[in-house]
Parts: sequence; structure tokens; C-alpha cells
Amino acid sequence: MFFFGAFFVRGSSGEKTTKRKKMKEREKAHFFFLENQKKKKNLKVPEMIAMISDILAAGHAYVAPLSGDVMFSVEGIEGYGRLSGRTTADNRAGERVAVDGNKRNPADFVLWKSAKPREPAWESPWGPGRPGWHIECSAMAR
Repeated sequence: MFFFGAFFVRGSSGEKTTKRKKMKEREKAHFFFLENQKKKKNLKVPEMIAMISDILAAGHAYVAPLSGDVMFSVEGIEGYGRLSGRTTADNRAGERVAVDGNKRNPADFVLWKSAKPREPAWESPWGPGRPGWHIECSAMAR
């Protein structure tokens, strides 16, 4: 049944509501979730910086000379890709993403991205920048 362009549906508590209202509630909940995640990320930046420092000290990362980004080196990890069932030899450079001259190996990935204009940035031992999403997940899971 239409009512001013919206469907009537039953809510989880049985009350009569519209589909549009449910969508607004979901959007509000999603926005709250994203804002909460942003706050969690902000709280974890010092942990991310500490994790990156540890990875660098262990010799599993390097600072890219051209960009100043901190890159994770996949070559130093025995069995890298085992979880996905792929080896570094299975990956074909430049097939999905353009080859990056900053990387020693095309499979290396960013742990800390140097700041660019109009992007959020935090101070770090490598200069202003932001965490790469791989390290964000690791720090938030800790």
C-alpha cells in the first residue's frame, strides 16, 4: 500500500512505520557507526605509529625514498600469502593497480601515507601523514 510515496511496513516492535522512516533510521545508525569508528581510529593512531615503528625496527618495512611513505615489505615474511592460498609469484604487477615506483616489490603496501593537501594528517616520526588501512585494522583489532 502506498502512502505519499512510501510503503507501510511493520517495525521490529510491531508498530506501523514507513519504509522511508526505516531507511532514515538505518542511515542515522550507519552515520553513528562511522563517527564512532572515526573516534576509535583517532584514539588508536598512537598505537598504529608504535606498531609501524616496531615493524620498521624488525626490518619488515621501509621508508619509500620518493614519497616518504612507510611501506610493508612482503619479501621479508616467509609464507606471505599462505592465508589467501597465493604466493607473491601469483600476483601480476600492474594488472589491477598501476605499478608504483616507490615500492621495492609491487605487492608491498602502505603502513603510513605521507600527508597531502586537504587530507587529514597526524604527526609521526616520518612526518605528517595518516595510517594505511592495513595498519588501522591491525591496531583496532588489538
